[in-house]
Amino acid sequence: MGASTIFAWMIGTIGSIFCTQFVIQAIASTKSAASAKRATWVAFFFCMPIAIAIALIGVAAKYLHPEINSLYALPVFLQDMSPWLAGIVTTSLVASIFVSVSTVALAIASLVVKDFYVPYRNPTPEREFRMTRWLSLLIGFLPLIFVLFVPEVLKLSFFTRAIRLSISVVAIIAFYLPFYKSTRGANAGLIGACVMTSLWYLLGDPFGINNMYVALVTPAVIMLIDRLIPSRQPQRKNAPDSSMQNSGA
Repeated sequence: MGASTIFAWMIGTIGSIFCTQFVIQAIASTKSAASAKRATWVAFFFCMPIAIAIALIGVAAKYLHPEINSLYALPVFLQDMSPWLAGIVTTSLVASIFVSVSTVALAIASLVVKDFYVPYRNPTPEREFRMTRWLSLLIGFLPLIFVLFVPEVLKLSFFTRAIRLSISVVAIIAFYLPFYKSTRGANAGLIGACVMTSLWYLLGDPFGINNMYVALVTPAVIMLIDRLIPSRQPQRKNAPDSSMQNSGA
């Protein structure tokens, strides 16, 4: 794969873990900044055993079956297990996938409704609930298109990490460069990164540049451009002149 691709995957994995839902929940569910920092460290230490276990599985698969594709390491391991252990592992995987997918789908629908639909349409509670249900159906069926037309599951997995990496870039800029506080720049950076990364992925990573690097650079460049564009300040209304004030008096 090359050092460039491996390094890009490392960057994408770090960024995707930063904005993973259980990390965000660990931060958002606390009552103070100190508690949020402690929760972040706790989430980090819980991530470490999972990362080590996944790495050990990959190393063991390479040693035992050096000729197979890395994507098939887990199915081959399941074949070598006893039926009872293989059944427990498979059931756990299916349960975790269902829980993760349903939770993320509901979170996406809620964020879209609360951040976009409600501020612009000011709907009644009944219309808001109806829109949430329709969006949940759309978000639930939309990934099936990628499953049917994008057979390379591993590359698609890292592509989704690239999308989440752009979210981490915007968040880090907001943390450490607070003067980039433009909502317009943040939204434009996220949308632009999503569009550019998707196009780069569909084009097959031209010039050998992995789409992770596009997701890493695009939001920062767009937010920098937004910083250079002056924002329109609301014009103050002219104060009434003295004659109008005297006549009113």
